[in-house]
Amino acid sequence: MRLRPRSIFLVLIVVILSSGYVFNTHFKPPLAEETSLTDTEPTLSVTNETVIPNDTVYRVTYDGQVFTPITVIPYKNMAVTFVNISTSTELWVASDPHPLHTDIVGFDSERSLNPGESYTFTFPNTGTFSYHNHIAHLQHGFVHVISVDNSEDLPLSKTPVGLTQLRDKFLAMLKPNDPNSIFEVVDALQKDPELASDCHDIAHDVGHQAYDLYGFSEAMTFNNPHHVKHPLVQYICAGGYMHGIIEQLSLHQSAFLTQPDIICASVEADARDSCFHGVGHVFMLANERDPQQSIDGCRLVTNDTDMYRCFEGVRMEQFWGNTEYVGTTSLGWETNDPLSTCVVAKSDEKPTCFLYSTFGYLRIH
Repeated sequence: MRLRPRSIFLVLIVVILSSGYVFNTHFKPPLAEETSLTDTEPTLSVTNETVIPNDTVYRVTYDGQVFTPITVIPYKNMAVTFVNISTSTELWVASDPHPLHTDIVGFDSERSLNPGESYTFTFPNTGTFSYHNHIAHLQHGFVHVISVDNSEDLPLSKTPVGLTQLRDKFLAMLKPNDPNSIFEVVDALQKDPELASDCHDIAHDVGHQAYDLYGFSEAMTFNNPHHVKHPLVQYICAGGYMHGIIEQLSLHQSAFLTQPDIICASVEADARDSCFHGVGHVFMLANERDPQQSIDGCRLVTNDTDMYRCFEGVRMEQFWGNTEYVGTTSLGWETNDPLSTCVVAKSDEKPTCFLYSTFGYLRIH
């Protein structure tokens, strides 16, 4: 099928109508009256000391206020012991986020540890995981689990080649052990109006780095009660930042590919749509950018609305996303006839396919 003048006219009508939809769901700008709120609890000073993996037991101490070291780096399937060395303060070690403790199933002492007591947990997956004292949840630390041969520490880049230098400038602003530095990066991204309107791919990579440094809940600091509140995480660079966090998480915890609902379980309700959109990106990553396999993956999502958002993530990357890293100009669609892909799609897949195929056509032409 070739696009005739009438077809092109219909495509442009679809573009005009769908542009408003895309703007409202992915590009809604921050409102002037919305201001950041600071957490009322004081921020504790922490040591930047890290413990690098070796053949000894990994030991983290708690003195009543601070975990030392704040970051420990064990190998996969090795144990870390948390020891309460304070004289009078109880400690309850638990995975973020507070109070759900869902980032790592089972990483929870499930009771207060008195002075002198300890808790040991073996970390089964690579990745970065943040944890806290459940009794005083602003007291927190990080565990960065690596594989023995680094085979599971997979690099991931979504930024077009011409923008990598700019991206690296933003990545350098992320400070180890300091998730609040994420705000500096986002402020810098949004300060330039032109960049702020086209920073989706760069924001993916910022999300990748934030996850590697801070773990899921700390990287999602905009919805995290540990930190300054920001109500618009789902709108940062059209959701690119959140999507990058979810992509990096999936590289280390493959179980999410068979239970995709788990990824967004702890995300606040107003960010749920963008989270499941990010799950669509995850399936494209896991399936080496095979759109149909990724759509089939989205069907594992139990809620129909969430499944639709997952379809969106797949189709956005298929038709609209940067293609330099896959070495082609398209991802399984005819550059002169994008609608043909959508015509043969299943009924519930058609809306998102027609939505993004029009943008794909304009990107190429």
